[in-house]
Amino acid sequence: MPNITNKDVFDKADEYYHIHVDQICKTVNIESIHKNHQLLKSKFNHYQNQHWKFNTFHWANDVLHLADQLIFGYTKLKSHYLAYKEFTTDGESPSNTYGPVSFYSDSCILNLYSMRDKISLLVWSYFHPFNPKVKNEVLTYLDIVKRLKAPRNFGFNFNGQNEYVTALNEMSKGNNQFLLLEKYRHYKTHRWEPRIEIYGVKNHHGFPYSIVEYENDDVSPSIEYKKIDEVIWSYSKVDKLILDCMVNSFRSASLCFDLLSNRTCGRILTKSYGLPVKLLYKPKLLETTSF
Repeated sequence: MPNITNKDVFDKADEYYHIHVDQICKTVNIESIHKNHQLLKSKFNHYQNQHWKFNTFHWANDVLHLADQLIFGYTKLKSHYLAYKEFTTDGESPSNTYGPVSFYSDSCILNLYSMRDKISLLVWSYFHPFNPKVKNEVLTYLDIVKRLKAPRNFGFNFNGQNEYVTALNEMSKGNNQFLLLEKYRHYKTHRWEPRIEIYGVKNHHGFPYSIVEYENDDVSPSIEYKKIDEVIWSYSKVDKLILDCMVNSFRSASLCFDLLSNRTCGRILTKSYGLPVKLLYKPKLLETTSF
């Protein structure tokens, strides 16, 4: 197993990076995000309006920044995986995990989770002037989709959001993938460190863990040694998870940029469109709980 300080492995990974980065950019269609972001930017620069709906551009910049980070992180992940395999063979050691592969996997999955919420907040900031400094007003992807589908149920009075719901639903295609992403993130932040086996998960992988159980008021607990294998992932599974979620998230972001730049932004300056949102009643999410 190569050491993470092995210069030869890192040099080989750099070679693979330059070989694969262009193809990965095409696969996830990063060009479309940059193109539609520029269209959105040109609209905002042209009007230079201080209207609250132009808060959307701040979120658009965050989405673009995350997209670029994901391109870098995923290409690095792929490159270190390929370099590792040049220096090891399957079965050479009981376990085949490698620090840089784990590092870039963690980075990609955490950024994907963040990007899904940021794309949703991009859309939400167009329909509601929420305060990003107030915790209860910064919603998640699922919360925002619920409010866009049935705004009146949450005290909002707006329309024209259906196209945006369709764009956000791009991230729900193959929904099981995002559920897996959430599971990985949960283990990463709250449980054990996920272990990525480069040559796949084997029967001997996993480790015994002492589980102490008390039955009723029995003062003498029973102890079981259970194998913990939920945190062991095959590289192929993690790779597919990240790539699928990137493709769906990038498509959703590009569609949202397109909608904002070509179909709605111009209406901000017409008549009374975009005046402060009318509320049917004060929604609970407007409670002032600061970060």
